[in-house]
Amino acid sequence: MEYEVDEEGFRRLLGRRGMFASLFDLWRGWRPSPAVLPPPTAVDPLALRRMLPRLMLLDVLAPDR
Repeated sequence: MEYEVDEEGFRRLLGRRGMFASLFDLWRGWRPSPAVLPPPTAVDPLALRRMLPRLMLLDVLAPDR
């Protein structure tokens, strides 16, 4: 089964609380605009301190990815 969910729909699926909801809210706040990914310099490791033991950060370097 395949379907598309927009950003607001995805946020609603995450619920009001929880680690993924908090992480998504942080990520949205770090973006300069909704159509742009946050630059690495915008990511605040201190804001992630409680989540870091359960997170893996991945940086894709291939230009086609």
